[in-house]
Amino acid sequence: MSQEFLTLRFSPSGKYLSAKWQRPVSSEEYRQGIRMIAFCIATLKVQLASIDFRKTGAPSLKDQCCTAEFLRQALKNTDLRRSARVLSGQDAHWQAYRQIMEEAGTLPYQAKAFSSPDQAQSWLFEGQEGCPPVAESFIDIPLSHSATDLRKLLRNSTLPDSEAGTGSAESEAKTAPANHILCSTDFVEINLHEQARLLSVRWLRPVKSHEYRHGITEAGCALLRHGAERLLVNNQRISLPTLDDQRWLTDTCSRVLSRSRLQQLAVVYSSNIMQQMTSEALDAKLKATNLSYQTQFFLTEEEAMEWLMMPKEALQLHHQRR
Repeated sequence: MSQEFLTLRFSPSGKYLSAKWQRPVSSEEYRQGIRMIAFCIATLKVQLASIDFRKTGAPSLKDQCCTAEFLRQALKNTDLRRSARVLSGQDAHWQAYRQIMEEAGTLPYQAKAFSSPDQAQSWLFEGQEGCPPVAESFIDIPLSHSATDLRKLLRNSTLPDSEAGTGSAESEAKTAPANHILCSTDFVEINLHEQARLLSVRWLRPVKSHEYRHGITEAGCALLRHGAERLLVNNQRISLPTLDDQRWLTDTCSRVLSRSRLQQLAVVYSSNIMQQMTSEALDAKLKATNLSYQTQFFLTEEEAMEWLMMPKEALQLHHQRR
C-alpha cells in the first residue's frame, strides 16, 4: 500500500495534529488513514486536530458508517478537545461529512467543518493559550510508525515524558496494580493483577499457529483458575491469525468465557486495519453467543488500563453514554 496518500505532522508545544490527504484513495486506504489519525491522537495526547480532505473523493456509505463507529469508540477516551475538517467545494464532501456526524451522534469533543485551512486553524486556536504553532515546530510522522515510534518522537521533542503520556515505567506504575507472572515466553506474557481481579495478556511478536493456540489456552485456564473479572489483551505486536485459528478462537473462547466471571474485556490493537477489523468481528461473534461482558477497543494500553480500573459506578455511566 502506498504511504503517500496521507501526511501527518505533529506540534508537541501546541498538542496539535495536522493531517492532510494527498490524493483520491481506495476504501482500504481511507480506513487505514482514519485509524492512523486516531492512533496518533490517542498516543500523542493530541488536543487539537485539523484534517484536510480536499484532495480525496467522497467516502462510500459503508466507509462513512465505519468512520462514524470508529470515532465513537476510539476517540472517546482521548484528550482531544477540537477537531476541524477542511472540505472541498464539492457537495458530495459536505453531504458525507453531515452523514458521518449524524451517524456518530454526540462526540466528547467539538467538531466543525471549514472550506479553508486558515479558517480551521483560527477556530481550533480560538480562546486557546498561545498562538498557532510555526512550521518549524512540527514533527513529520510516517504512516508506518508504531506506538513505540511515536513515543520516541515525543522523547526527542520539547515535551517531557510526564506530559506526553509516553507509557514510561513510572506512568505505568501509577495505573497498573501489582502483578504475578503466570506465563512468560518469547512470544506471550500473561500476568495476574490479583487485587484488581485483572488478567493481562501481551503478545510480544508475530506468532505461529501452535504458539497462538498455546497462548490462548494458557490465558483461558488462568482466567478460570483465578476468577478474573477484567481482561486486557494487547495485540499490537501479534500477526493476523489465520481463518482456522480465528474459528478455533471463537469456539474456545465461547466455552471458556461462558464459565468465567469476566465483566470487562479491553483489547489494544495496532493501527493495522485488518487486525482491527478482525478483532471487532471476532468480538461480535462471541457476543452473538449471549455473553454479557463489556468490550472496549483501544489504541494504547494506558487508556485500556484506565477503563478497566474505573470504579463500577463510573463504568456504568460510561457504558450508558455509548
